[in-house]
Order: sequence, then C-alpha cells, then structure tokens
Amino acid sequence: MAIPKKGSRKIVVDSVEYRWTIRSKPTYSQGAFGNNMTAAELAEKSGAVLSIAFLWGRCDNWIGNLELPVTPKDI
Repeated sequence: MAIPKKGSRKIVVDSVEYRWTIRSKPTYSQGAFGNNMTAAELAEKSGAVLSIAFLWGRCDNWIGNLELPVTPKDI
C-alpha cells in the first residue's frame, strides 16, 4: 500500500528523498494503549512502505500520559 502524496512530508537522507506520514487520528490500539507508529517510503518509487514504531506514544492517546510529538528529526 502506498502513502498518499497529500498530507505526507518529504525528508532527504543521503541525497535520497522519502515521504513520511502519521495518521491524523489514532487507531483504537494507538489511542488505548499509547503505541505510536508512522510510515515512510521512497518518494520516487511508491509501494514498499516502511513502518516505524516509536518507544513513546501519540500525543493524543486516551490514557492521558504526556508524550512527545514525532518530528522529522525522529524519522
């Protein structure tokens, strides 16, 4: 499954361009249990998506724990 171009952000690593995105609303698992995941893929060739899981939860989790936002530096 490819990442839609609308709403994704570009990042360049070693002269290779990638696109990454985070869901606008958490899934039930992300909201209830606090896990955080994002996806990245090559900007030129879509289709192969890399899922990235972080050790901290989403900022909008339902548990109420204060968490950190995901920034381009984290990707």
